[in-house]
Amino acid sequence: MTMLYGIISDIHGNLEALEAVLGEMDNLKVDKIYCLGDIVGYGANPNQCVEHMRERDITCLMGNHDREAVSEDDPISFNDEARAAILWTREVLKPDNREFLKALPPRKTVGRSTMLCHGSPRSIDEYIFSASRASTVLAWLQIQAPTIRLLFFGHTHLQMYISTAPKDKVGDLSEPVRLQRSYIHLVNPGSVGQPRDGFQAASFLVYDSSQRTIEFRNVGYDVEKAAGKIESAGLPASLAERIKIGV
Repeated sequence: MTMLYGIISDIHGNLEALEAVLGEMDNLKVDKIYCLGDIVGYGANPNQCVEHMRERDITCLMGNHDREAVSEDDPISFNDEARAAILWTREVLKPDNREFLKALPPRKTVGRSTMLCHGSPRSIDEYIFSASRASTVLAWLQIQAPTIRLLFFGHTHLQMYISTAPKDKVGDLSEPVRLQRSYIHLVNPGSVGQPRDGFQAASFLVYDSSQRTIEFRNVGYDVEKAAGKIESAGLPASLAERIKIGV
């Protein structure tokens, strides 16, 4: 039976981007959605974004911003803008949404061969930016989780595909990619709410489990409205500027 999975990550409190992505996935008739973490942080609508996850029964993982939003410790590892946004998010989060975030797991295995995580399966905070960093994660998987053939990860806010197949594909993601069964594939859907690819559009991907294909997709949203909310909330102006220019 064909199942279409929507994979999203790094929403970061951007309600306009999230609703545009969810609407597009509804149009595509996606059967199930997974979120790879960072529902909150940076953006002005953390509660509404969490509530969309809860109301639609979307399976979510914990991201580093989710973790810090429910922590009582000073987020000293964050830069000034991210820290300010986390402290603001802590003030406005509703108790039930805070409890939802607290309960999120750092990673999840689906079936025998698919794993979901935020940064990497080794750490919420680890960035997989390159093939060289991916090689260390692949080595970890081969030892610690030898049945895994497909890893979905987020955190970098960039769409990426890296594979152990002979013709590794890291660059052109404009066409659907067929995943060969005998190899391990690392896939990042990009960011819904704060893409860093130089474009404003919200990023996500669709995985067809029957055809074993991934398709990277982008959808436009009301960036000015989302940026205006950030400014109105008194959050750092740089956070509004980032979503306008996609960095």
